[in-house]
Amino acid sequence: MNANHTAVKTVKNTLGAALIGLASIILSNAAFAQASAFPSKSVRIVVAFPVGSSPDLVARAVGDELAKIWNHPVVVDNRAGAGAIIGTDAVAKAVPDGHTIYLATLGALALNPHLYKKLPYDPVQDFQGITYVAENPFALAVHPSVQANTIAEFVALSKASGKLNYGSGASFAQLTGEAFKNRTGAVITHVPYKGVQQAVTDFLGGQVQIIFADLPSILPFHKSGKVRILGLTGARRSGIAPEIAAIAESGYPGYDYSTWYAFVAPSATQRPVIEKLNADTVGVLNRADIRKRLEALGLDVRPSTPDDVNQLVKAEIQKWGQVVIAAGIEPQ
Repeated sequence: MNANHTAVKTVKNTLGAALIGLASIILSNAAFAQASAFPSKSVRIVVAFPVGSSPDLVARAVGDELAKIWNHPVVVDNRAGAGAIIGTDAVAKAVPDGHTIYLATLGALALNPHLYKKLPYDPVQDFQGITYVAENPFALAVHPSVQANTIAEFVALSKASGKLNYGSGASFAQLTGEAFKNRTGAVITHVPYKGVQQAVTDFLGGQVQIIFADLPSILPFHKSGKVRILGLTGARRSGIAPEIAAIAESGYPGYDYSTWYAFVAPSATQRPVIEKLNADTVGVLNRADIRKRLEALGLDVRPSTPDDVNQLVKAEIQKWGQVVIAAGIEPQ
């Protein structure tokens, strides 16, 4: 290779690198310009559950405050049905400009991959995190006829009896019960119901002796003496009932099977937009009045970075997959 050829090649390489660098700068500037102009219109928060549900209440509490910050409407779009698949898929296929975001749940992103043979969305590839919002521990409650006042007594009683049943009207409640069985060795049998309310009604009537239920929904019955809560499925106690111990405190350290909420966006959303969404949403979640409002729903508020959400989804898919396999549940 002669000197002239080498020189030409060097110039071409240098020019190519410069053009690549220039293109990167242009794209970067465009992305930051998009973020600085965001939002340029109303923002839609998709919720895959009906109006009045816990996810809906969370989305509205946060959305109302974001609307004040952005000076643009924030609309909650309830896309309920099909085990949260309809709403989740709508966000996966939305324009990735930050104007459509999703209040994702454990069920939609971590349970559905194991409960359905085929999903129209990929929980890892189709979304990127904005911020973790909160976790929602369930309560293990027993009917007063069950002669146990602690988790240890309950596990021992279940093994001795072999006749205790727990009811559930939702996949998370069923899997929480299966996780409890796996970890503690408790002998309890699942009784499925078509809906949560029917399961609670039969539990209160003593047709089933145990229930794993959302803490705010079962706490009033506990306080009135109609049922007895033995422990919470989350890693820590709840602010609305600090007197009730977590199962993790009752001889099973590390036990943590909570449902949770996190804001996510379509995966192709520009990083600067994600960072603005994160900063503004975390700012809202860190406000004392908003925390108090969400804690009243039984939620443990824990805002995070976008990357924390991405890592959480992957870890939860793996964690709950093991529960599903151990329970012998076949995907639909």
